[in-house]
Amino acid sequence: MKIYKRITLLTSVVFGTLAFAQTLSVEGVNYEVDMETKEAMVISTPGAQGIIEISSSVIYEGERYLVTEIGDAAFFQQPVSQVVIPETVKVIGEGAFFGTAIQNVIIPESVTTIKTAAFCTSSLQRVDIPSSVTSIGEDSFSFTEIVGVSIHENLESIGNGAFRNIPLSSFITSSTTPLAINVNVFDDISLFEAVLIVPEGAEEAYREASVWKDFGQVGFTHTLNKEGINYEINSISKEATVVNSPSAEGEIEILRMVSYNDEIYDVTVVGEAAFLQLPIIEVVIPDSIASIESGAFFGTLIKEVNIPDSIINIGAAAFCTSTLERVEIPFSVISIGEDSFSFTRITDVKIHSNLQSIGRGAFRNTLLSNFTTTNKSPIEIEANIFDNIDLSKAELIVPEGEEKKYEKANVWGDFGMITQSAILSRANYDIEYNSFEVTQNEDELEVQGENIDGLSLYAISGELLLKTSTSRISKRGLAVGVYVLLVAKEKVNVSKKIILN
Repeated sequence: MKIYKRITLLTSVVFGTLAFAQTLSVEGVNYEVDMETKEAMVISTPGAQGIIEISSSVIYEGERYLVTEIGDAAFFQQPVSQVVIPETVKVIGEGAFFGTAIQNVIIPESVTTIKTAAFCTSSLQRVDIPSSVTSIGEDSFSFTEIVGVSIHENLESIGNGAFRNIPLSSFITSSTTPLAINVNVFDDISLFEAVLIVPEGAEEAYREASVWKDFGQVGFTHTLNKEGINYEINSISKEATVVNSPSAEGEIEILRMVSYNDEIYDVTVVGEAAFLQLPIIEVVIPDSIASIESGAFFGTLIKEVNIPDSIINIGAAAFCTSTLERVEIPFSVISIGEDSFSFTRITDVKIHSNLQSIGRGAFRNTLLSNFTTTNKSPIEIEANIFDNIDLSKAELIVPEGEEKKYEKANVWGDFGMITQSAILSRANYDIEYNSFEVTQNEDELEVQGENIDGLSLYAISGELLLKTSTSRISKRGLAVGVYVLLVAKEKVNVSKKIILN
């Protein structure tokens, strides 16, 4: 028998036991506490928006209650863009994040159950189901933007339509034995165009298994450790991702490529939480890396970092709470995720004219004093990018002749001093020199411009799809949609969003 307390002072009799139902609210999140089990559940989040952190425990009348469940429809259709789930949560309820704006989420190892429609119609782009999860409910991730899924060997069941109607391109499993599933798990997906990655040696078992055999390609993954850093290779893409490396410390250098069984794999991604809260003081990132994913360097001791101009995306909270003191975002970067540099010691930031979006709270709670941009026109941003920073005491440096635009622009005009620089105008000239035009026909796209040394085509997620040393790329096998094209030029790598039609 459970006795619940809510702040609403409702009284009722439950199987003969008097219960006071009350709602305990902590930073906009309402919790229901169970007096018997000393556990709490998230029940609603009225007015929740932006980044939400769920408490691992709440205190009511001097008693501590562990938060073990996110209740049904707790965040239903709320404008929440990011959520931090504590390692106490065991259950994610039905429709808990239905229709939210969440693009990335870290599901902790404590979660065992993901119920029906938990993330349905959200903006999720990728999901890693941890090894603790034993069941995924019906339509739990359907109608999302998910292109990549990872599951683990302890998963016992996947509900009907769990991944229905998503733009799936890769599915990774760590289980050597194919899980028995219904074909409608992948309703309205052309599996023939997707890649299935399984443990090395299990390829044939999956090629013969119901549903799994419908994937167009079956490859394997294998994890290598090189000087304390773990690299997960992909036999299909011939690429490697830096994955969680708990033994990494001090000064580290990420390799540009690794070899396995006489095959070479380009290291293209620093994966989610790869160096989370590790005692790293310095890192060398090679120019093969295209994406730094969520929480990759969260909480590290890095003071400076050289971000190479091969990178196109920096994920949410990538450097959050690190000891970073300054950062320059190279020309190649198109997007910076939410809270990517928040709660750091950054005083100086420099961005370039190719940057198209800066996520909520990207520089919140920093020591910002100087912000430099080579962009002639102010990027449209929200004030919360600089949350808890007194911009009136900071300086904004812009290209010569453009200060009036920034003075009138939302948020940018809040800087206490806006100055111009002829050097930044020259930087824009260099970008114009390195500009290019993209044309395409039914079979290929071509880049026209000077000093082109090669092209790389990426999915929006940062996954490298094609690479060539010429100025042309075949469109064969590529779906209509938005991609990122990285053009290697004489002076700099330049990236651009393109639409393949």
